[in-house]
Amino acid sequence: MENFAERLRRLRTAHMLSTSDLAYRVGVTEGAIRQIESGRTKSANFTLGLKLSEVLDVDPWYLATGVGHKQDADREQSGSMKDRVSRLEARMERVERDVAAARAPRKRVAGGR
Repeated sequence: MENFAERLRRLRTAHMLSTSDLAYRVGVTEGAIRQIESGRTKSANFTLGLKLSEVLDVDPWYLATGVGHKQDADREQSGSMKDRVSRLEARMERVERDVAAARAPRKRVAGGR
């Protein structure tokens, strides 16, 4: 049976989100998501769980326990091709933005190093 950490990782990857993408969307650090997915944190607090379920488009009870509204789990598993393409396009836009930001010259701060 799938535990919370495994379910969160599966849902995140099904939505083509990196740990940093998911962390940004729910307002926590990437390290927090990594700790949850590694099992070092058994579950998320209530508010974080609600935010995660909203971003991952699943019932909160399903996210927490692995049981819940079957249609939510089925929708997450299958997803229309249009939805998958939209998520992939959004992911590619984020990657392109991150690459452009990484290539941009950094400004020096006066008096800094």
